[in-house]
Amino acid sequence: MKPEDKQLTEKVLNPLCQDGQISGIGFGPILQLLISIEDSKRNLRGQIYLNLGSKWTVFNKSSASLPQNENDFAETTVEEDLQCLCQIREAKISRIELGNNSPHLLIHFTDGRILYVNGHHEMYECWDLGLCFNKAKETWCIVASPEDRVTVFAPDKFISTSLSRSTIYNQNGIAMVKIKAINSEPTITQRLES
Repeated sequence: MKPEDKQLTEKVLNPLCQDGQISGIGFGPILQLLISIEDSKRNLRGQIYLNLGSKWTVFNKSSASLPQNENDFAETTVEEDLQCLCQIREAKISRIELGNNSPHLLIHFTDGRILYVNGHHEMYECWDLGLCFNKAKETWCIVASPEDRVTVFAPDKFISTSLSRSTIYNQNGIAMVKIKAINSEPTITQRLES
């Protein structure tokens, strides 16, 4: 991972999640954490989510040796994972950081615990964090991409450029918008709601 990508990612993740708290769990093919923020503290409306696509664990305090890939984690059952996530329910987020070489996600809580999500895989996305049901129509999505890369989609205020990163077009009578990532070539396409 490039140092400038680490810096950009932390610059986007912290304003999005800092002072938020773990408010729920989403079920599906992978577990999803829901993070709530107080509307009075943010100019954001919507639901912050973290998809846990890779191995993860919760440390009670900062650990000197952190797992570096999925093989370094103990095998757990879904029931054990859910019990662990329930233990961080309502934990308040103090800050977020990434690993230095891989986009390992470290969510620090005010009580000293740390949610650590593996960010290294050669072929698959390990985690993604974003904002859905966003009434401001801003795109917030950070993805731990294969081969120790991170892809960042965020409002233009996080970059200094006069170039537009979005294109609006019509697809079968539906207004669509294609948005380019801040730090790489990938794009996402969304329906442009009127």
